[in-house]
Amino acid sequence: MLPSRCTLLTAEGKAATIEKLKGEVDRSMLVAAMTYQGMSVGKIKELRKSLPPTTKLIVSKNTLMKRAVTESDFEPLAEHLSGPNCFIFADEENVKETVKACGKFQKDLAKQNVELEWTAACMDGTLYMPKDVSKIETLPTRLELIAKVASLIKQVPTKTALAVKAVPNKVGYAAKALKDKKEEEEGASA
Repeated sequence: MLPSRCTLLTAEGKAATIEKLKGEVDRSMLVAAMTYQGMSVGKIKELRKSLPPTTKLIVSKNTLMKRAVTESDFEPLAEHLSGPNCFIFADEENVKETVKACGKFQKDLAKQNVELEWTAACMDGTLYMPKDVSKIETLPTRLELIAKVASLIKQVPTKTALAVKAVPNKVGYAAKALKDKKEEEEGASA
């Protein structure tokens, strides 16, 4: 008899797990895989707690994850899944913070001689290999992009208003210069 903690996935259990993973994939902007070999359950819980509140960390079989990402923007991730992986699902508000939190946790574990490595990550159909995942930290967040676009949009009417305001001033200066020149000419000829 198997211990009560050890459960085998039935066909229904696998289908339910795939549906759960698909649900997370559908709501996520970033799906990433990290090896967790050598990590205790306690360390995995610590990693989970270090992530932003809306970011999910799920330990699952690679085959189930491959099925979950099939026909989605995250399908490129499937071909890189091997070995023991935990999967991280981040929504668009927390992509940058999630990658930063994982990077900090990796550094902390490295001090304890435990390796936590990226397997691969996928965002908007773009696959990021382990050495490239940290680049996601430098991408602007959605709010940063909105602020930038708003700033650029605000500049258009401001610059237009300044240009329109300058036209009458320049016409006035030109008219005054012509008047002064005409008066000079009249004064010189008199």
